[in-house]
Amino acid sequence: MRTGSVYYYQAFPYSSDSVYNCNPVNRSAPVTTQATFTLRDLPIGSSIRIPTTNVLPNPFELSCFTILKHGYPDERFDRTLLFGGAMREYGVWNASGINAYANSTVDKWLNEFYFTCVLDESVQPLVEEVPIPYTPGNGDTTVSTLNRKVFLLSGTEAGYVNSYINIEGIALLNFD
Repeated sequence: MRTGSVYYYQAFPYSSDSVYNCNPVNRSAPVTTQATFTLRDLPIGSSIRIPTTNVLPNPFELSCFTILKHGYPDERFDRTLLFGGAMREYGVWNASGINAYANSTVDKWLNEFYFTCVLDESVQPLVEEVPIPYTPGNGDTTVSTLNRKVFLLSGTEAGYVNSYINIEGIALLNFD
């Protein structure tokens, strides 16, 4: 936690009859402690919440992320890969019908809308662009890299093995 940062939490009221109220109370509070930590201090599989805006329905669910890998895309990088599973409900692969990831509908949605409109402004400067392994698609089967801040996992990273899918990166433990 960083001093001066605002962290969000959810409280479930507990009645005098020892019954939890199923309607959570969403709150935020500035941190005043001097303790600090980095994402690398947390084990893979940990769940964290990152501030988001209220642009989309269920902003609290959209703020839930799981730590998938430290040193992404490989150990030369001091970056931690976070997985936001709630995003699965938004967007389509490519409205143009072309099987190419770069500048596809979902790629644009993630980097132009989600990053700039859904992630809180206090978080955006902390997200760094990384080279992700990818296959251009639309007939080009060469494995290459593409620099992105927000992206879909490759089939390999998600644990898919198929003769039609190039090996892009390594399988992540959470998807084995």
